[in-house]
Formats: sequence, C-alpha cells, structure tokens
Amino acid sequence: MNLKNKWVSSGVLLSAMAMSSAAFAGASGNIAVGSDYLWRGMTQNSHTAAVSGGLDYSHDAGIYLGTWGSNLAGDSEVDLYGGFSKEFGAVGIDVGAIYYMYPHVDFEGNSFYEVYGGVSAMGANVMAYYNIDADASNLYVTGGYDHEVAKGLSIGVAGGWTQDGESHYGLTLTKSTDAGDFSVMVSDTTASAGLDKNPTMVVSYAKGFDF
Repeated sequence: MNLKNKWVSSGVLLSAMAMSSAAFAGASGNIAVGSDYLWRGMTQNSHTAAVSGGLDYSHDAGIYLGTWGSNLAGDSEVDLYGGFSKEFGAVGIDVGAIYYMYPHVDFEGNSFYEVYGGVSAMGANVMAYYNIDADASNLYVTGGYDHEVAKGLSIGVAGGWTQDGESHYGLTLTKSTDAGDFSVMVSDTTASAGLDKNPTMVVSYAKGFDF
C-alpha cells in the first residue's frame, strides 16, 4: 500500500497520498529526495531539499502497517499508520489511521491523529481524512487521476480541499525506470501563508524496494 510513500505515490507531488492496494504480502521500503516537501499543497521545508524514507508491511488479507519520515525546516516528521486495503475487481478500498509526530518540538499541539478512507478505480482515487484532535477544520478531501501516456511515462492531476475552504491542485509528470522514478510537479494553493502564495515546482527522485 505504501500510504505514506509521498514521493513515489503522490505526496511530494501533492501529498494527496493516492491509494493503491497492496500488490503483494511482505515488507517493502522506499527512499526519496526532492527539491521540496509539500503537504497538501503547502511547503513543509521552506522550499528547500528534503530526504524521506519509509517501511511498510502488508498481509494478503489486506491489513498493513508502516512508518514514514522526512526532514522539515528546522525539524523532522515521523508518521505511523495502519489500515486495511483491498481490491474488489476494478475497485479498491482503503481505510485506516495515521499518527503524525514531530520529535524535535513539544508534542502537545503539534503531533496529531487522523482517520481516513477512500476508493480507487481505473486510475482515479478519492480519499477523505478526519483530524480527530482538531477543534475545527477537521476534514480534508483529496482526489486525483493518473494516466500512462507512453511506456514508463505517466501524467497525473490531483487536488485537495479543507473544511475551512482552502484548496490546492497540481500537475505531475513521472518517468519510471528500473533505477527509480523521476518526477516533475507544478502545484498551487489558495493557502494564505506567505511561502505558499505562488505556484511551486518540485523535482524529485524515488526508489522503492522489497525485502
């Protein structure tokens, strides 16, 4: 499933965390480097380079567990998650929970939990996240579509919307090779934060591996 594989799936692309059901049972991992780390359209690294990596375990029954981490601007992020992901014919479902941790700051008011659920089919996905710790703006909804335009070359569009009315959207071009995935994305957001007022281009490289 690699839900938090933001670089390989969608995260550095839009942090939409596009869904895919577990293709096999067992352990896998991923490493990535990019010119920025975007989470829901907003930079988490002050528009500087980020290095990330994750480990995942999935079972044939559809249950999965994993962890993912990245450097941030003056901090770091470590996430723990688990859930259930399964394909039923052409339709995939995914439900679970995720805990976002920030080890170098006071946990209170920074670390938080979300539950999520969504569906995917024919290259498209829709997913909703609910922050169970927030007093307001609890809901985040994201969707996307990926299409292979040539062998090993795909284009993706994605967007997300928060309960308080902010949104983000972007376009990604990815070239997949035996050596890894190379991506270029352009993303924009309506968020009012000064660092996120203008469109952002992110260049990234990611590599997944099995144990």
